Amino acid sequence: MTTPKRVQMTRQRPWRAEDPDAVIVDRRTKWGNPYRIEEMRSRLERIAAELETPNTLDPRELVVEAFRADLRHGPDSAWWWYGPHMQILRILSDLHELAGRDLACWCPLSSPCHADVLLELANRAGSC
Repeated sequence: MTTPKRVQMTRQRPWRAEDPDAVIVDRRTKWGNPYRIEEMRSRLERIAAELETPNTLDPRELVVEAFRADLRHGPDSAWWWYGPHMQILRILSDLHELAGRDLACWCPLSSPCHADVLLELANRAGSC
């Protein structure tokens, strides 16, 4: 059995033909990351302005880490009350459906992506 991987969806090549069994986990599905990059960027800029410090944080990395923290720590996550926690609970209850499956999202493979978090958690020993 091969290790499940992240697949980048694209309109430039027939990704679905290359990986017909991949589960789409983009924002249109129940697996989508509820944290949005533009909202996080705006929030970071406001915080940086209030603190009078440059914003050096990458919003893409931050939305992935917020997603990871919510899935791992639930209500104990520092992000829990910022995001739609009902969606996180639904993802957690269905996470077993992703075990052993390739996951497809639009994020570039070279960038952080919530699909990496889903792969990690769905395929860990003694999965959720």
